[in-house]
Amino acid sequence: MDRLSDLLPGTLSRKGVAQPARAAHIVYTAQELIEALLPRMARDVAARTFEGGTLWVDARNAAALSMLRRVQPQLLSGLHSRGFTLVQRVVVLRRQADPEYSLPENTEKTS
Repeated sequence: MDRLSDLLPGTLSRKGVAQPARAAHIVYTAQELIEALLPRMARDVAARTFEGGTLWVDARNAAALSMLRRVQPQLLSGLHSRGFTLVQRVVVLRRQADPEYSLPENTEKTS
């Protein structure tokens, strides 16, 4: 009997979803690594997308941007050690006007 792990790559490829699935897996793993490397900044960083060998990571503020840039080499080597050698570089950007970064509803706003 064939194992699912042996059948899945071929099935995904035939359905045309192998690359998007691989990219999603890279982004998910990158987010886990970022949270392990920067546990106090987990809410301020987000691995967003992987395309063409580049992993794009967003930072919510200047502090998160600075810390992400410091751990870029560890993030890249961590991905490579997990078998994601398709990732050739990590680009970190600061996102300011992203609706996902709005204050939670239970947070009071001060004026």
